[in-house]
Amino acid sequence: MARSKDEISGLEYGLGWSSFIPVLGLFLGLGAIVAGANKLKSGGAKLITLALLGILLGTVGSLVLVQQLIFHRFSTSAVGKDIHQTMAKNYLKQTVMALEYYKLVHGAYPNTLDEVKGEGIYFLHDGSAGTEIGNIHQLHAYALQPDGLHYRLMDTGPDGITGTADDIAPVMSPEELERTGYVKP
Repeated sequence: MARSKDEISGLEYGLGWSSFIPVLGLFLGLGAIVAGANKLKSGGAKLITLALLGILLGTVGSLVLVQQLIFHRFSTSAVGKDIHQTMAKNYLKQTVMALEYYKLVHGAYPNTLDEVKGEGIYFLHDGSAGTEIGNIHQLHAYALQPDGLHYRLMDTGPDGITGTADDIAPVMSPEELERTGYVKP
């Protein structure tokens, strides 16, 4: 059975499906729309719908990809690292306050930060950890001292390793240091 020249060909449907390809699909989809418009009486509306859907989804995919690339580039830039360090210092200071509150309520400092998590305390995650290695769910580095009256607290910095030059400590005044169990690393 011979095909009518007004029917949508496999090549034209291929053009419509190729409109889902990010960036390139925009141009291929426009070609499919033109082909569909020329054959409206024999299924061209389906081809136009397919092409428009492909262009829409391909464009959304492209925008998400570009957003992710920009975010990654920003978070690894000097400005992004400064913002992470500033956030980490603020979170650390809030964690010191949370530890002092925990001691006030329970009579002693917790052995681990996991004990504080159940108290409705937030900001226990290391805001600077692994910005180079992708570790965003690591807790602050916390160690209760053997006397049980003092503790060390820090963020591991972009390398995600405790005890290196990029570790971050909370910024506290001498008066604040005297009233807490925090010990500078």
